[in-house]
Amino acid sequence: MDRKTEIIQHSQDLVRTIGFSAFSYQDLSDRLGIRKASIHHHFAKKEDLGIAILRSLKSSLQSYFGKVLFSDSGFEAKLDRFLSDSFLPCKDGKTCIINAFLADYNMLSDKARAELSEISEIEVKALTSILEVGLKEGVISPEGQITDLAVLLRSTIKGAIQYARVSGEDNFQTVTEQIKKSILSI
Repeated sequence: MDRKTEIIQHSQDLVRTIGFSAFSYQDLSDRLGIRKASIHHHFAKKEDLGIAILRSLKSSLQSYFGKVLFSDSGFEAKLDRFLSDSFLPCKDGKTCIINAFLADYNMLSDKARAELSEISEIEVKALTSILEVGLKEGVISPEGQITDLAVLLRSTIKGAIQYARVSGEDNFQTVTEQIKKSILSI
């Protein structure tokens, strides 16, 4: 793994743990065992690092959603996978990178906000596509726009991830079970 990728990966972990605005290049330097100058060589400003983190996340999400959406599995399997995978990077008191950046939204540059907005749209489009599978299979028949339901699901999942930090991982499982029951009953 090259140094730039290593910096991004460790930064992602720090964002999940303490938030983007709360960590410093000194934290990264200590964690990686390198000088701050080495970090500045790759990312002159923290804003540059933040954008790199978001772009890396965007690329990973696009790849992940492609795998989920183009799998041969049906609606319930796609929904289950999305729900269970949503929490994987958030174990041990960590949060979703998107949630962490949302918490720091007012401190982000316009470029970083634009990246965050694109990521948000990717999530809604993926959830909409999953719900459309359920609609085509006749498993669900929601009232209103399916995109509105996708926005509701995304918001509920993100909230459950945040509350799991306080209430424990079982809280997330409870919420996802209720989501499945609610979705399948519409």
